[in-house]
Amino acid sequence: MLARLQRFSRLFREKSKSGALQIASGTALGQAIGFIALPVISRLYNPGDINELAAFTAILSMTTAVASMRFDQSIPLAENDDEAAVLYGVAKLGTVTTSLLSLAGFVIAFHYFNPPKNLPVLGSQPWLLGACCLLTSFYLTSVMWGIRQTDYKEVAKTKVIQGVVGSVLQLFGGFLHLGFFGLVSGQVLGQATAGTKLSASVWKPLFRQAREGWAPFGRAVRKYKRFPLYLTPAALLNTAALQLPALLVNLFFPMTQGGFYGWSMKIGQVPSGLIGTAIAQVFMGEASKRVRNGQGGITWLMDRSARTLAIAAVIYLALCLVVSLNMGLLFGAKWRDAGFSFAVLSVANAVSIVGSPLGMALTVTGNQPTQLRFDMVRTPLVAMSVVAPHLLGWSFNATMACLATVMSVTYVWYFKLARNSAVNHDRSVEAKTEVGEKAVSTPYLDEEILAAEEFGIEPTG
Repeated sequence: MLARLQRFSRLFREKSKSGALQIASGTALGQAIGFIALPVISRLYNPGDINELAAFTAILSMTTAVASMRFDQSIPLAENDDEAAVLYGVAKLGTVTTSLLSLAGFVIAFHYFNPPKNLPVLGSQPWLLGACCLLTSFYLTSVMWGIRQTDYKEVAKTKVIQGVVGSVLQLFGGFLHLGFFGLVSGQVLGQATAGTKLSASVWKPLFRQAREGWAPFGRAVRKYKRFPLYLTPAALLNTAALQLPALLVNLFFPMTQGGFYGWSMKIGQVPSGLIGTAIAQVFMGEASKRVRNGQGGITWLMDRSARTLAIAAVIYLALCLVVSLNMGLLFGAKWRDAGFSFAVLSVANAVSIVGSPLGMALTVTGNQPTQLRFDMVRTPLVAMSVVAPHLLGWSFNATMACLATVMSVTYVWYFKLARNSAVNHDRSVEAKTEVGEKAVSTPYLDEEILAAEEFGIEPTG
């Protein structure tokens, strides 16, 4: 047992360090490009444009969260590449279907119901949501295939391409005074451009399986049915907990304050996603391999990743404090009053650096019901952290402080649930390993052990 753990330790250090370094480097470069452009972008766009982008991103994020019916999350867990390619095809089919339905739904809804007054452009161009849902979901599914192939270098390249294309388009749109359209084109087309190469290796096994008809796809859907049944509603609730505040702030406060919230989250999530996303993707890939091979060590992976992320969170928080005190200098006088909201929301973002990425252990260990129950509680709590202060007549800054507090507490809770799931998984693997070793060392107990397993009781020997 000790020898196996030592071999695993060396393996994870080698792979996770190289994988995390590659993705982190690509993410860092891509995010750095976007971050450098922010002082210029903030002077080219007004708070109203950022407010509408925040609301658009909120709706788009909730739509893309369920577009693939979460079959994309099962790709790293597939037993072989053929099965993974089938799951990739199922995810793509779900994405196209969901995007078309959302396109029709948004057009009909905005035609028969008056859109919010704070969303003038989106209210007149609802087709943007459906089109952007399709492009964004394609990219996210391609990233999961890249993680499955441990092609961390290509995943890193997509981060750079995304940062370059997105920033250039947003700057170009700002100089042309395109407003909301300039921001959206940079955000979505940057992702769409980045993901094309990642999925290049999937088409050969996918077409090979497609020649067998619908049978491989039916088997994959039945085998991984827990993902659409549990993870799809959980993902919608999870994303809603993160994105509903943008819609509620848009509804309850003027466009300028809605822009302050949107800008605070935009600049706050740039550095918070740097290490968190990189570690999360490597953790998902390496932990999924362990689960597929019937091995433990998930708790050790979580603890090791948590220590790295905690250091990153402290550095992030210190940097955010400096930025909050210099908002007007860095981003222009019109953003000076956004300093307080940025500071308090940075606390929640710092906690999320640790809690959010490692919460994927619930998915990896097959504990989707717990994920769903958690999101069913968290989503209304986060929504009420904005609604209740509004009903009580609190100011915008007080509402932001309440929201940040609730979000921080839920991230801590999320991490604890995920770690408990990892501990239970490792104990289960260890128990099975001990039974197997005992069976090898005492062959005369084979029949007794098999009988005990058949009737679900403990062996007596």
